[in-house]
Amino acid sequence: MTKILIKLGIFASLMVVAIVGNAALSCKDVTFGNSNYFDNMEKLAIEARLSDGYFNRYHESVISDLCDNKDSKNIEWAVETGYVPRSEVQSIKEVLGLDKQYLRGLRYQSIRERFVKMGVASAGAGNATDAYIYEPNSKCGKLAKNALQGNVQSIKILQDGPSYC
Repeated sequence: MTKILIKLGIFASLMVVAIVGNAALSCKDVTFGNSNYFDNMEKLAIEARLSDGYFNRYHESVISDLCDNKDSKNIEWAVETGYVPRSEVQSIKEVLGLDKQYLRGLRYQSIRERFVKMGVASAGAGNATDAYIYEPNSKCGKLAKNALQGNVQSIKILQDGPSYC
């Protein structure tokens, strides 16, 4: 029984390492000429939920333009002609970490969730998050920063819902 548990533990550890090692794709990974280009493009197709899990030459052009920060006229053309759905362009940007708005949204959600876990009411957590991100030098922004740093008194004040937040 012990041997089986040890083997399962080793297997689980290897799976975690494999998953973490393959977790993120970047533009460098999907640049034509990369030795793992085809494999990485297949991963991107799956992670970005492209139609049928496959990529085509239009996806490749969109990815090239996104990664090279080129004018988006070619991307718009691919969308307008129906070769690449706008939702797939958005998904590709998210997978490659190119969507700043998406990343800002994730950061906002993460910070807001931390306030909620501290016991701050939903509206107060949203207000504190806004102040922390967009008005860090305001009274509420400074209070939020202190709370995130673990200051017990600041957490208590946020939980009480100060009028300036």
